[in-house]
Amino acid sequence: MDYHIQQLAIHCRICGRRVIDHHGKSSYTVYKCKDLAESLQQALEIAVNDDSPATHPESVCKACKVTIDRIIHASSVGVPKKPIVPFQWYAHKAEGCTVSNKFHIFINAF
Repeated sequence: MDYHIQQLAIHCRICGRRVIDHHGKSSYTVYKCKDLAESLQQALEIAVNDDSPATHPESVCKACKVTIDRIIHASSVGVPKKPIVPFQWYAHKAEGCTVSNKFHIFINAF
């Protein structure tokens, strides 16, 4: 479970990609979900206030933040928004943990 929590801290809430590299550094700007709560609700209908710290990451990568801003802007000028399917986060299970499997698939690819 500790490994699962550590992995959540380094992944994006929206796309599921890493926001922190293997050396513990962020290669670009990372945003906190709590700071973007209103934007996430408006653009993607994600209520981060209902997120569980043991299930959901607390960060959003820059690419997803830009996409969220574009969706909000498009809807404000009447342009239909393109659907985005956020990564589905599930409660930790010893077998079939999505964060652990995502990490191990990446490591085994090399």
